[in-house]
Amino acid sequence: MPKNGNIVYLEQLTEKNGKWYLGQWPVEDGMTIERCQCMQSTIKTICSGIKNLKFIECNLTNAEVPIDANVVRSLRIEKSFCSHLNPHMKDLPKCPKECIHADSYTPSVEVDGQIIADEIYVRSNKLLTRTPGSTGIKVQEKTIEDLENEATIIFGKPIKATAAVVDELKRID
Repeated sequence: MPKNGNIVYLEQLTEKNGKWYLGQWPVEDGMTIERCQCMQSTIKTICSGIKNLKFIECNLTNAEVPIDANVVRSLRIEKSFCSHLNPHMKDLPKCPKECIHADSYTPSVEVDGQIIADEIYVRSNKLLTRTPGSTGIKVQEKTIEDLENEATIIFGKPIKATAAVVDELKRID
């Protein structure tokens, strides 16, 4: 058990053989989890069967928490990751060539029967939203300003993206 009682800080949340762990510690009923990293490649429920969890300042990208969990100042977004951009995500379904992540397409250029430029797909990962009252998910385009506004609401103070943050968001997306 962590030295701070039932509070675990700065650990990766993982599933091993159907059980959830924060670092080396098993996740238990009533645990408070602070600043954990739990980014899933696809949307799935985390910590199912564990009751009364509290998540504080955690990255819960594509992580559905149990219905009775208390989530405080945490990043909760649903994101569709492109397998062409994220080959390191092994459990990510393979995208077709013309996937929803393709923002633009330039066909190959042929001169006198010779291809002088290959076709080009510009792709990006997409933020998703759920349609209220349904299980359908749609792609939602968000700007840096949208993300700043959401961060301001989550943290209760104005959040502005620095040039480094904008560059990192562009790299991730």
